[in-house]
Amino acid sequence: MIHLRKIELYIVIVALVLFSGCKTLKLQFSAAPLSPDHELQANSLVYALPRTSIRVTLEVKKLVEKRGPFYEYREKYLGIREGIEEDRTIWEISDISVDSYEGIDPERYYVVETNGTIENNYLAMSRAGLVLSPEARSYETFPALQTMVREKPEPVFFTDLSVKRNKEVITEESFRITETDTGFIRVPYNYDRIVWKNTEEKAEEATNFIIKIRKRRFKLMAGQYDVFPEGIALQYAVEEMTRLEEEYLALFIGKSWTEVYRMDYEIIPTPVSIQRASILCRFSPAFGVVGEDDLSGFPVAIDIRPESFTTPLQNISIPGTEEQQDTGPALFYRIPEVAQIRITNGKETLAAKRVLVYQLGKTIQLPVNVILK
Repeated sequence: MIHLRKIELYIVIVALVLFSGCKTLKLQFSAAPLSPDHELQANSLVYALPRTSIRVTLEVKKLVEKRGPFYEYREKYLGIREGIEEDRTIWEISDISVDSYEGIDPERYYVVETNGTIENNYLAMSRAGLVLSPEARSYETFPALQTMVREKPEPVFFTDLSVKRNKEVITEESFRITETDTGFIRVPYNYDRIVWKNTEEKAEEATNFIIKIRKRRFKLMAGQYDVFPEGIALQYAVEEMTRLEEEYLALFIGKSWTEVYRMDYEIIPTPVSIQRASILCRFSPAFGVVGEDDLSGFPVAIDIRPESFTTPLQNISIPGTEEQQDTGPALFYRIPEVAQIRITNGKETLAAKRVLVYQLGKTIQLPVNVILK
């Protein structure tokens, strides 16, 4: 019994010594905006909040119509009343697309410092954009901006005006006076005179060639030739004759073609910039995209209107802002605002889309679990 009591007394003494030697470790944790003069510690964590950028892609089509050189004779020789009667160029906005993507907000870097180990899964939500870590792969999805390239198109000429020469050589007879011993006599001689064809004559020749093509194509398809092509050879022959006919018909009815241009604009919304619509460009139906000072074009503007989904959070006081650096065990993150994006021409809406805009939302705190080791 005496031996057992000594053992119990020894255990009690050891426990008292151990309890008296232990010190209570105080947890230290801070999350604050990162300032330029802040000295980072070895266990500091730096992260950034997301920022939304709006990308507007404007597709513009240019329709060019060119009158044929024989347009005045299209009804006389071919019986066609339709056709292009004057050269003109028409521009139109054919498509507008509005996209958004998230990037790092360079004005919203935060530093987290603690003497413990932060154990949480919130930073794994960076793909959802709540907390965006400044890693290189964050930029992989950023679209490359392309500006409108105005390449000068190849000029369109009407080259096949006729299958015959533009001139005609006429042999005429004339006389020259020659002196002889008995007097003067007229000596006949022949000479060639070049006559240039006028527009109507060339139009008539082009008409005859069109009729000839149609006849030969009909005979070819009807099998009236001694040598009859088959399969691909027949198809190619018919297509080539049709193409040649269209080229000659263009001399009477004209030609038209379309050019497509695309122009990209990037907008980073801020609470100040959304107070009024921003002009992307000016557009003219006669000249396309014109300069900002050219009043001949109407303004194409972007209007960003928040839908105030985060209004109930505006009165929440957030510690740890620039005025109060000690935040407690919490991280900053953003709740995005829903915004209505409208592209207008001053009178009507050309395109509209609802997107999430982080910088127009509310920055609040996200509690974290801190385990002291």
